[in-house]
This record gives sequence, C-alpha cells and structure tokens, in this order.
Amino acid sequence: MTTVEQENTADTIKRLQGCIRDLISVLALPALWTGYEPSQIINTLLDGLVGMLRLDFAYGRLSNGRPIEALRLAQRQTPLILPQEIGRALNPWLTGSTHDSPIRIPNPIGTGEVLIAPLRLGFHDEIGVVVAASRRRDFPTTIETLLLRVAANQAAIGLHEARLLVQQKNTAEQLEQKVAERTRQLTAVNLELLGEITERDRAEKELRQLAALVENSTDFIGVFSLEGQALFLNAAGQRMVGIEGPREVRATTILDYVVEQEGDRFGQEVLPVVFRDGRWEGELQLRHFKTGAAIPMLHHLFFITEQGTDRRIALATISRDMTTRKQAERTLLESERKFSAVFDKAAFAIALNRLPDRLFVDVNEAWSKIFGFKREEVVGRTSLKLGINRDLRERELLFSELVQRGSIRNREITFSTKAGAACIVSCNMDVVSFGGNRYLLSTMYDITEHKQSEEERRRAEVYLREGERLSHTGSWAWNVTTNDLFWSEEHYRIFGLDPEKFKLTIEAAQQFIHPEDLAAANQTFYKATDEGSEFDWNFRIVRPDGTVRYVHSQAHPVFSDSGELTEYVGTIIDTTQRKLSEEALRLAHAELAHASRVLTVGELTSSIAHELNQPLGAIVTNGNASLRLLSRETPDLEGTREAVDCIISDAMRASDVIKGIRALLKKTAPAKVRLDINQTITDVIALCASELAKNQVSLRTELAANLQSVLADRVQLQQVLLNLILNGNEAISKSTWDPREMVISSRESAPAEVTVMVRDSGIGLHPKNEERVFDPFFTSKEGGLGLGLSISRTIIEAHGGRLWCNPNEGKGATFQFTLPSEAGQ
Repeated sequence: MTTVEQENTADTIKRLQGCIRDLISVLALPALWTGYEPSQIINTLLDGLVGMLRLDFAYGRLSNGRPIEALRLAQRQTPLILPQEIGRALNPWLTGSTHDSPIRIPNPIGTGEVLIAPLRLGFHDEIGVVVAASRRRDFPTTIETLLLRVAANQAAIGLHEARLLVQQKNTAEQLEQKVAERTRQLTAVNLELLGEITERDRAEKELRQLAALVENSTDFIGVFSLEGQALFLNAAGQRMVGIEGPREVRATTILDYVVEQEGDRFGQEVLPVVFRDGRWEGELQLRHFKTGAAIPMLHHLFFITEQGTDRRIALATISRDMTTRKQAERTLLESERKFSAVFDKAAFAIALNRLPDRLFVDVNEAWSKIFGFKREEVVGRTSLKLGINRDLRERELLFSELVQRGSIRNREITFSTKAGAACIVSCNMDVVSFGGNRYLLSTMYDITEHKQSEEERRRAEVYLREGERLSHTGSWAWNVTTNDLFWSEEHYRIFGLDPEKFKLTIEAAQQFIHPEDLAAANQTFYKATDEGSEFDWNFRIVRPDGTVRYVHSQAHPVFSDSGELTEYVGTIIDTTQRKLSEEALRLAHAELAHASRVLTVGELTSSIAHELNQPLGAIVTNGNASLRLLSRETPDLEGTREAVDCIISDAMRASDVIKGIRALLKKTAPAKVRLDINQTITDVIALCASELAKNQVSLRTELAANLQSVLADRVQLQQVLLNLILNGNEAISKSTWDPREMVISSRESAPAEVTVMVRDSGIGLHPKNEERVFDPFFTSKEGGLGLGLSISRTIIEAHGGRLWCNPNEGKGATFQFTLPSEAGQ
C-alpha cells in the first residue's frame, strides 16, 4: 500500500472512530438521564447535539403535559432569544406531515438561511419535537442524519422512562401504604384469631375467617398445615402463581410453590429456621403453575399458635411480589453502568462538585487529560486549592450567577492546567440534586486551539486587508443562488464608495462601469456565468466624483458537491497608474523609434543619393534626346513622345524614393492598415539596394505567393525590415569569405500566421549573445547605440508577433519574425 493510500485509510479510520464515538455517546444518553426530569433531559439532549454536530442552534418542545420549550445556541446572542420566539418561527415547518429531507428556511436567529432537520419524539409527536439547524450547505450528512435519528429515539425512550419512573414511584408509594395497612390489619386479625382458637377442629374455621379478611390483599397470603398441605391462598396469591379456586389450592403443598432450583434451599435452610425460631424472612422464588416462570418474592413465614398454649397449629406466609422492584434494580444497575461508561469515556470533560463547599466529587478521563491531574489528586479538593481557577473574584461572580439562574450555557472560561498553561474551555454548568444533596455538574470542551486559530485568522484578515490596500487589489464574491454580492474594503476604496452608505447590489455596481465599456463588460460577465467558466477582463469605472479609473478583474466559479454552480470569487486591481505609465512608455518608445529611423536614413544617405541620381540622370538624358529629336528638319514626334514618357516614369520613380524617406522620417502615431508583406519587403529592398551593392552583397528573395494580408503599421514594419537588412549587410562586410549573399524569404508558418526570414552569410553570432543582441544599448558596432534590435522586437511584439535569431549551421545568422495574418486577428 502506498503512503497516500495509508494516509487516506488512516483519515477514513479517524472519521469512522469519531462517528462511532458520537454514536456511542448518543446511545449512552438514557443512562445519563436516569432520574432526570423531562426538562433536564431535553436540555442535555440539545447541549449534546450542538456540541457534537457543530449546529448553529437546537430547539426542543415537549407536548406531554405542561408544554416545555428549550433552546441551545452555538454562539451567545444579544439581545437574548427566547425559546418561544424560535418555536413560533419554526411552527409552520413543524406541523403537518414529516419531512424526509432537510428544510431550508430563513435563519430565525440571524441573517441568511439555515437548513433544519425536524425530529419527532414518539408516535404522532405524542412526546414532542426536536429541531437541529445549521448554515452548512452539506447539513445534515448521512452520519449526522443517523446520529440525529438515534438521538431522537434515545430521547423518546428517556422521556418515556422518566414518565414511567414517576408513575412507578407513585404506584410503589401507594403499594407500600396499602401493604402497611394490610399488615396492620392482618396483625390485628392474627392476634384476635390467636386469642379465639382453643381447639384444633376450630382452627380451620378460624383460618377461613382469616382468609376472608385478607381476600382483597394485593400480597400473597397463604396458610398451610404443619405437614405442608395448603389450607388457604387468597385471590391475589392465586393470580400470582396461576391457580384458580380453593380446590386447586387444597391439592397443593407448600413445596409445590417453590421453583425447582430453590427446592433444596427451602427444605435445608428455610424450613429448619422456621421450625427453630418460629419465623423466617427473606427472598425466595415461587413458580407460576401454568408457565413455570420464576417469581421473585419477599416472604414472611411464621407459625399460627394456639392461644394460651403456644402450640403450633398452622404455618402462614405473607409474601410480596418483587418483580417490579427487581426490574427497577436491574434498570438502575444497568443505568449506573451506562452512566459510568459515558462519564469515563465521554469525549468532553465532566466534573461533579458538591455544594455548597464546592469540593470535587468526581471527574472523568477527558477532564484529567485537559487539566493534567489524576482523579485521586482532584477528589475532595476545590478548583481554587488545585490552582485551576486562580481568579477568586471571577470564581465568586460565576457561582453567584449559578445560584440565581441555576445553569450557565456556553460560557468561555480561562483556567490553568497543572503545568500552569492557560486553557480556554466552553463550559455548561447545572445545579442538580441527587439523594437529597445538591451538586454542580459541569461539562467542558477545550477550545484553546480553536481560539488560537481564530486569533490567527483575525491576524490573517488584517494582513489581507493591508496587503489589498498596498497592492490596490480588492476581492469580491457573488452568490449565484441568492444574488448576494460581497466587496472587500479595498474594493469599495477603488470605487470611491463608503461601505456604510452604499447599498451593494449587482445593479448598483454596474452603474459605475464606464458607458463605453458597459456592453462589453456585461457580455463577458453573463457569458462566463452562463457557461460556468472563468473570466478575465479590463474596463474603466467612473467614480462618484467623476474621475475615471482603469481596473482589471478576474474570477473563477465555485461548484457544489453535486456540480451545481454556487458562486463566483474574484479580485479587482486598480491599474490606472500602470496604464498611465504604459502610455508614457509608449510615447517615449515612439520618440526613440523615430530617432532610430532618422539615424538609419542618415546611414543610407549615399544609397538614397544613388537611388535619386539614377532617375534624375535618366531624366536629363531623355530631356536632351527630346530636344535633339525636335530640332531635326522633320521633328521625330514619336521618338520625342517615348522620351517624354521615360522622363515621367523616372520622375515618378524619384518621387517614390522621396516619399519613402519622408514616410520613415515623418513623426506620426502608429496606424495599422492591411498590408501585403511581400510588397513591403520589395519597397524596403529598393531603399537599401545601393548600400548592398557597395558591399558586393548578392540579395535573393524567396517570397511565397498568395500570402494572407497582415494588419500592421507600414512605417514601423519598414523600420524593422530595414534594420534587419542593414545589420546583415554590415555583418557580411566584416567577413573575409565568399560568397557574400543575403536571402529574404516569406512563408505561411502556421494557420493565420506569416513568417519573414532575413538570412546572411556574415560573421555570425557568438553563442552568448543570441539573446543579448535584443537588449537595449547592447551593440557589437563601433559607435552604435544598441537600440535597433530592441526597438524592432518591441514593434513586432506590439503587433502580436515574435522576433528572434539563430546562428546558421555554416556561416552567418538568421533573423526572423512572425506576424498574425488578418484572418487571425
């Protein structure tokens, strides 16, 4: 198994262990509730749910008898919220049929919405209802649903048992009163009978009279002969053991009533004591004659004696059914075991202090782990003596509040551990009564790490705000479902708005977008939200004071577990200063490019003069020829016309040279137009033809036909080509080998892309200088400025292309650049 798989398995096991602990805690709740009143049960249930499931609040209502409502909040609320207010707010969702899925409702304790899970207690809500609420979108998870249902079932059982215990207590008290009364009556009857019995033949008659007197007793009352023959069994006794009528009674002996497993004990231990002492009291199991079931009974066996002689004439027994008592004892014992398990193994700390001296009676393992004390170090001492609570004034105020209110909920208190470290706990305290004594029951959660995390998060938020302010970057979020919009403080500052006065909505925010950018911004925004994709755009805003700011915003979508788009989270950056700097840089670059062109034209002076001298010389020659043709005796008009046509053609040719020079020297703003890249190459070659001829450089072109047009600034593109050709010419002039040649080619290198290459056979490039040649002020020329290639690369990149160079495999180097064609723009 890989490390990742092991870690995933360990995480899964931890989550399962946490779920199992929560489930065990919920299953153990009835043990904790033993002896509790219904109001105490519902309060501890809500405390446990809020703590285990990280709820925003939990509400409970008991409908059996006098209505009881309770409320537990994860955070304290100011002003105080009453349970009745939450009950009225939740009532529309607690009536009618039950809901299998969580219900989204307006948050009754705050803003926004919460998911609630109503839990019915008992059949048809006969006991009451519990509501768990959380703002978490995944609430409740499958495990949480299971825990909620188990908790509801356990609460229903606990509440039902509480009601039964009250009824049993009342019944037991009434039964004890009846037994006491019946016993007093029986004793009086026995004394009367003992005084009246004078002979054996009258004993049975007197016993029957006695049986009539005790017929209505709820105890088992029987009379047996000295030989063990049944003489009488009252109606209650007959019902207890499943016998009907005197005939069946007389057909039995005393041993028939004892269960088989207790027969030996009865014969060897009980009867000898009765015959020796005349009486016996103790527990003995009787049997049910029809089912064979064992019935635990508390017996009082004694002899009926003859009055005046103390002669034993019969054996009587008065017995009380102990089944209910045994069940109660078993229930109590089981509850004690469950309570002990919950108390010791609970994930939260529990402490019990006796009042009023506040001495610790017991603490659980979680408490010892938090504070570092062993149980034996704590029991019998106070928190002040242990040094846990060192603030005497705060301690007294806390106990004063407890006396007044009877309980304290979710109170954050700072204690000290045995090692002296500060420990912050969230504490619930209740004053409870056990066996006539009053105790303080405290349950605590260690929130030290949570508070430290909150402090770190607060510092992080401060750092984030300062970082946003320094970087002029705001953040925002938009809830797709609720349409709620959030802006950070810096976002408001960029827009020049006061968060306290401006009501933020999508519509209100749009009014600050520059009118010229509004349509494009909306198109970008709504297209991205419809597709659930990221978006990134630049636009302008108009602040309330009328100033215009340039901003750049980008965002990404957030999806739920089911894949549903829930919100967008993004940033906005004030780029106004950068825009102004870029504009200033652009103007400076334009000035530099113009200066470079002037310098380049200066270098081409001789070439330009040659280009102009050729058409001018041809004009003079053709002019003289025209004069000679006209001065003949018969003027040659046709020849003169041809000479004049040549003059016009040469004049136009000279004019084109001058126009090209003026265009290069003219200081105008860049303007992109549709250009034929091959024609532009041809025009530039005409300007440098004489310069190439002077260095005996052979120029060859390989221009691809039917190239797509490009959108570019003619003058800037001519400047780049002129710079590359002249650099290649100079590199060739420094070389000592032949041939001296240059190749200029054009081709379509990719769909919607055109590439131009200038290849020379010059001295080439040093490997270390392949990229440095494009750095500003780097030059290998004597007296050069080192700006030509830097400006050329900037021009090409501004057109959406790329300019680079490579050394040739043989001699020289190749400079090439790409431009997007018109179809790709």
